[in-house]
Amino acid sequence: MRRSPNGSNHPLVCSGRRGLLQKPLGRYGQIERQESIAHRRVLNGVPVVWRDWCERWFATTTLQPSSRIGGLYRLLNAGRWLAQSGYVSEPGDWTREVAAAYVATVGRSTIGQWSTSAGTRRSRAGQPIKPATKASVLTPLRRFFRDCQEWNWIPTRFNPYQARATPRSVRCLIGPDPRIIQDGIWAKLLWAGLNLTNQELSKPNDPEARGDGHFYPATMVRL
Repeated sequence: MRRSPNGSNHPLVCSGRRGLLQKPLGRYGQIERQESIAHRRVLNGVPVVWRDWCERWFATTTLQPSSRIGGLYRLLNAGRWLAQSGYVSEPGDWTREVAAAYVATVGRSTIGQWSTSAGTRRSRAGQPIKPATKASVLTPLRRFFRDCQEWNWIPTRFNPYQARATPRSVRCLIGPDPRIIQDGIWAKLLWAGLNLTNQELSKPNDPEARGDGHFYPATMVRL
């Protein structure tokens, strides 16, 4: 296979330059389709003014395509909350009071509450969303208002990272999620640890070892 003018010999690159492919394949083609779907499915219930601001931000931000799409979904969900709660629709009219009300709503929201997607599992609909999901809902809104302020689209009335910060009660729940180990499994693990010997540990330069092997004695590994 001949190398392409840019030095690449990848078959897809060569096929594209030879005119054999009509459009790009792979990740970029998938993201392009997702962007067209995003503007067609999730506009129901969103005020026109809020939608226009979200689309303006979507067209201006330099985030990765997947982050732009995910952020747009979260912003449109916030727009549906605005429509149902009766608050302002213009980003420049948001106050700390409105921001606090939205943060409180996110803390009490449930699965599928502000979504129009038919993909939400019915068995999980109505259940409380997880703490990590609550944080991911607030992050795009903070970025949206920060960008609008820095680009001089709206006046700076408050600090988005303070007014829309993830509550400490939520952040404390994000992290390790330990689970109960059955007594029989725990007994086997305990027995294996207590009876571990140096012969059972792989040594450096051992051809049958995975990786570089262990450099520590069995006494230290038991800890």
